[in-house]
Amino acid sequence: MGIGPGWLAIQRIVDNHVEIYFVTPEHNRSLAGSLAPYTNVHIPLGPEWNKAKEKAWDLEVQERYGLPDGTD
Repeated sequence: MGIGPGWLAIQRIVDNHVEIYFVTPEHNRSLAGSLAPYTNVHIPLGPEWNKAKEKAWDLEVQERYGLPDGTD
C-alpha cells in the first residue's frame, strides 16, 4: 500500500462501506529544487525574484479570496 510508520489513517463511513485515507507525517526535509525537473524557468535572487514572489502571492490571494491584487 505504500504506507509507513507515523502515517495517520482517517476512516469514514460512506453509504455501506468504510473509506480509509492515509496522510503522510510532517517532515522537516527541504523541498528546495524538488520541482526543478518539471520546469525550465529560473529567476535569480534579487529584485526580479522579489517581484515574481510578490506577484505569485497577489495572484493566490485574488484566486482564493477574490480580493484586489493590491497593485495601483
